[in-house]
Amino acid sequence: MTDSSKEWADEIMTFDQFLVEGFLVKPLRELAEGAGRKLDPSWGTLKVMQEVLVAKGLSGSEAKAIMEPMQRLHGLRTILKGHAALNKKKNSRNRSARKTW
Repeated sequence: MTDSSKEWADEIMTFDQFLVEGFLVKPLRELAEGAGRKLDPSWGTLKVMQEVLVAKGLSGSEAKAIMEPMQRLHGLRTILKGHAALNKKKNSRNRSARKTW
């Protein structure tokens, strides 16, 4: 545990890279489209994975619930390591520190 905002943001980014960027979006798109799911070309890996889960028989709400923690993580990375306003970064960091994963 650390109080350093930069260290905290770096760890979130590393975890997000390991988790999200480890998936190959092209094969996931092929799985979803092969099962008849209609995908928007702008969708990223996490949304496409959600559609794959639906294609494999989960309900939309079940698939969304499974993907939601990864989407939150990815959103945190965007806020903390992106170009978000400092106030937004601080608020997101404080909210996340209080949540249980």
